Amino acid sequence: MGSEYDADLQYLLDKEYREKARKQFDKDMRQAEATAKVICRIKAKHGMTNVSGKTECPLCGDDVLYSVSAINGHTMGKCVNECIGWME
Repeated sequence: MGSEYDADLQYLLDKEYREKARKQFDKDMRQAEATAKVICRIKAKHGMTNVSGKTECPLCGDDVLYSVSAINGHTMGKCVNECIGWME
């Protein structure tokens, strides 16, 4: 009888873990998509120009502060609300 209870408990814990993992995965994917959109927007606008500026965050609508390197075109930036952030 104890093993049935243990099996039921393990199933519930696994289900809870899967739900938490799925929510985290969905959040990570939203952040990755938003970051990719911002990087594409910045590179389309500036190319490989040495520049810094701000653009709108797709997640919260606030500012994303960024810079672009003229040497290799790499970008780095971060949302002021820390929704997204990256460094190439």
